[in-house]
Amino acid sequence: MPYMALANIYKEDGDIANYNKVIKGIIENPKGDIDAKIAYLYTALQKIDKMPKEDKDYFLMLANLLVKTHPKEAKSNALMGDFYYLNDSNVNALNYYRKSLAIQSDVYAVWQQFFSILLEEKLYQEINDSANAAIEIYPTQGPTFYFAGLANYYLKNYDVAEKHFKRAVVLSGENQMLKAQIRALLGDLYFEQKRFDESESSYESAIEIDAKNAYAMNNYAYQLSLRGKNLDKALELSKKSLELQPNSTSFLDTYAWILFKQGKFAEAKDYLQKGLDLEKTDRNTLLEHLGDVLFHLGDKGNALEYWKKAAEGGGKSETLKKKIEKKSYFEEPL
Repeated sequence: MPYMALANIYKEDGDIANYNKVIKGIIENPKGDIDAKIAYLYTALQKIDKMPKEDKDYFLMLANLLVKTHPKEAKSNALMGDFYYLNDSNVNALNYYRKSLAIQSDVYAVWQQFFSILLEEKLYQEINDSANAAIEIYPTQGPTFYFAGLANYYLKNYDVAEKHFKRAVVLSGENQMLKAQIRALLGDLYFEQKRFDESESSYESAIEIDAKNAYAMNNYAYQLSLRGKNLDKALELSKKSLELQPNSTSFLDTYAWILFKQGKFAEAKDYLQKGLDLEKTDRNTLLEHLGDVLFHLGDKGNALEYWKKAAEGGGKSETLKKKIEKKSYFEEPL
C-alpha cells in the first residue's frame, strides 16, 4: 500500500497532521484493500485501553469511517463493534455485531463476543434466540450450548437449560474450565428445582475438575447454608473462595451468612460491613443480611432500618416485606 509508506514518512518526520490526513484517505478509499485497513485498525485496537482519550476518539472516528466506506462488509461492522465494546459502549457494540452477523453468520468469534455482551446486558431472550440460530450453523460448538443454557436458566426454563448444559459438557472436549463452570451452573439449576443431591454432586464435580473454581465453592457453600446443612464444610468452602477472590462482595456475604447460621453474629457483622464498604451498587442482600445480624445482636431498631434500606434499594422478597411489617426476623423459605 504505497500511501501507507507515505504516511509512515510523515510520521517519522513528526508531521502528524499530514500523517493523519493520509491515513484518513486510505480508510475512506472504497477501492482500497479492506483487510489491510482492518489490520492497521486492529493493531490500534489492541492498545486502546492504554491510549489517551483523544487517541481513542481518533481511532473510533477511523473505524466509523471504515464502516461508512464498506457498509456491507461483515468484518468492518464487527471491528466497529469491537471498538465500541472497548470504549464501554455495549449498546452500540451490539448494534454493529448484529449488522455483522446479518451480513455473514458463519464467523464464530463474532457470535462469542456477541453472546458475552448480551450476557453483560442481561438480554436473556435475545441470547436464547440468537443461540438457537447459531446452533444451526455450529451444532458441535460447546460454548453456544453453554450460552443457550445460561439464557434459559435465567429465563427459568430449567428443563431446557439442563438439556443445553448437558450438551455443552459433552461438546466441551478438553476445555476443563468450561466443563467445571457448566457443572457449577447445573448445581445452581438443580438447587432451584430442589434436587439437592444432584446439586451437591454437580458442585463436587465442578470443584474436582477445577480446584480453583471460586464460583462453584461459593454457591455450594451458600446453598448448604440456606439448607442449614453441613455448616462446617460450607464455611471451609466459602473461606477457600474468599482466598481466591478476597474482594468479592457476594463471597463476603456468603461467608457472613454461614457465620450467622452458626450463631457467630459479631463476626458475621464484620464481614457484611466489609462487603458494604466495597459494594457501591448491588447492596440489597448485604443490607438485608446486616439487618438480620443486628436483630440477633439485639439492635432491633437498626435492624429495621437496614431492612428498609434493602427494600428501598429494590429488595422485593415477601420475607423482607414481612420483616419490615412485623419488625422481626423471619427465615427465607427454601
